[in-house]
Amino acid sequence: MELNVAELSLFWQLTAVFGAGFLTSLTPCVYPLLPVTVSLFGAMDAKSRKEGFLLSLSYVFGISTTYTALGLLSASTGMIFGSFLSNVYVILGITALLTFLALFTLDIMGMPKFLSKIQNKANQFGGKGFAGAYTMGLVSGVVAAPCVGPALIVILGIAATQEMARGGLLLLVYSFGLGIPFLVIGTFSGAINKIPRAGGWLNGIKFIMATSIFLVALYLAKPALGFEIILPEGLLWTLSGLAVAAGFLAYRREIMLLKPASSIILAITLFGLFLEFDHTPVQASAHNSGAVSIAEEVEWKTALPEALAEAKARETFVMVDLFADWCAACKELDRHTFSHPTVQESFKSIIPTRLDFTESTDETDDLADKYNVLGLPTILFLDSSGNEIENSRITGFLDHKEFLKHFSEVRSKSQ
Repeated sequence: MELNVAELSLFWQLTAVFGAGFLTSLTPCVYPLLPVTVSLFGAMDAKSRKEGFLLSLSYVFGISTTYTALGLLSASTGMIFGSFLSNVYVILGITALLTFLALFTLDIMGMPKFLSKIQNKANQFGGKGFAGAYTMGLVSGVVAAPCVGPALIVILGIAATQEMARGGLLLLVYSFGLGIPFLVIGTFSGAINKIPRAGGWLNGIKFIMATSIFLVALYLAKPALGFEIILPEGLLWTLSGLAVAAGFLAYRREIMLLKPASSIILAITLFGLFLEFDHTPVQASAHNSGAVSIAEEVEWKTALPEALAEAKARETFVMVDLFADWCAACKELDRHTFSHPTVQESFKSIIPTRLDFTESTDETDDLADKYNVLGLPTILFLDSSGNEIENSRITGFLDHKEFLKHFSEVRSKSQ
């Protein structure tokens, strides 16, 4: 079975969010409460393992319903949220928020008391039985514990830069990662006596989560600040090892300032090692005028009126790629689909056009209204009069085989 790079990217994204959900369940404000929560919806008193499993699954379904809805909502605001990411002040604000969340995870800063009150109220919802477990999961999905907040906010931010289906999927997978311990304890009541006791090892989970949040903050801040991490790979590995050792020492000796310092250094070194591997520049449009497009053999038009005029002269149609620097799926299309030689060859018979939606302008707003563009990525196929060809729109990633099949169908409709 062939697995392309974009599918591999999705696989690792889903693996990462599942792991984040599982790690969240192991944080000090969730893990010790697992037996209590499972008892509240009756799984500990179930007559059989099947009943215990189904009760626990009802609770997890409640959480996943809430999180998936949040993921879809976040992804549906992609163009609004994404356009904000082109503003340096918004990026710095989000980076500051993520830094606060990371410091909260490290116990350096406290969360407002009203969140604890909301959490206590949430525990009063639902009750025993399948409906009660599902209802409890619905509410707990938002305010189960303050530890859920940092990871949830980060993943919702990532979902906002994805197509809707992918954004919802990320939160669905995250919720099942969070729900695994509930399923295990609810199904196997004896497991409660075998799981590790809450203790110092939970601090390691918090350290990993905080470092991950710092990594996301660095990733978001890079376009605005334009910094580079230029250090020898050997030195980066050495610094990573020292940062882990320093983090262990910080918790062992309760050296408060060393906790964030070691976590930040580890995030920086990991950023240099793993998140800087792809140096291939991608041209979004004229907005990114200094870059070279991966699909460099494609002669993209950058103005729709010009493209339509040429389409009329050549008696063909226009493909309009709405692209933004903050749109991850748009870049995947450019790297893995539009760069394919067969796809590039097919473009010679039409007028490929790329319009920059990185920043919201009157022109982009008018186009979005005219063609009812709800988010990115969006690829439109227009006849020479500017009318959209029926059932031709693409709103997500397609590999080169899927794209060529779709392209062939659009060509048949346009004739």
